[in-house]
Amino acid sequence: MSCALIIPARAGSKGVPLKNIRHLVGLPLIAHMIKAAQNAQSVDRIYVSTDGDDIAAVALKYGAEVIRRPDEISGDVAPSEDAILHALDHLDEMGALPDKTFFAQCTAPLTRSEDFDGAMALMDKQGYDALFAAKPFHGFIWGADDNGLMHGTNHDHTARRLMRQEMAPEYQETGAFYLFDTAGFRKSKRRFFGRIGVYEIPSERSIDIDTLEDFAHVEAYLRQGV
Repeated sequence: MSCALIIPARAGSKGVPLKNIRHLVGLPLIAHMIKAAQNAQSVDRIYVSTDGDDIAAVALKYGAEVIRRPDEISGDVAPSEDAILHALDHLDEMGALPDKTFFAQCTAPLTRSEDFDGAMALMDKQGYDALFAAKPFHGFIWGADDNGLMHGTNHDHTARRLMRQEMAPEYQETGAFYLFDTAGFRKSKRRFFGRIGVYEIPSERSIDIDTLEDFAHVEAYLRQGV
């Protein structure tokens, strides 16, 4: 069984300019995900899908292969699925279509190689079609009705307030990675289909970088040598 890991990385970043290649403890952000994938036994090949020359150069420098993404699927509102489908179509044309695919995001630099291997082992053991990285969630979520009044959405706010251990387990996507059967993904064109599983990542490593404050927080964490 073959497995490819694809990292979509657009050149444009409005929140933090050049975010995907901004340095984090001495390495470009995208290099952290590439290195984690390189050390994973479950990943055979690593690809970066990008429309940016600078990102392509960094990806190649750190050992990934590059798939140039067309402008029409590189905009702010282009779904990530479009980039993954384009990359898989390209690999199909090259005769290198994998059986399984990781869709990983370089904004989750605390992802480790054992996360990829653990997710693959879980998928194989449970027979999932798709799987996502998530952190356990035990909070109380509220939403407003048409009159602006608040109501519990994942709990009955009119009943006795449950303790943490009494609540049904819930999970919040980290965005770090998704794993799926390649044929099933190409057919559904969605990252979620069929039998879906979850791979838990500890909350302290479930950080998706979007701001300069996020960079500072992750850098402090990494410098602790955890």
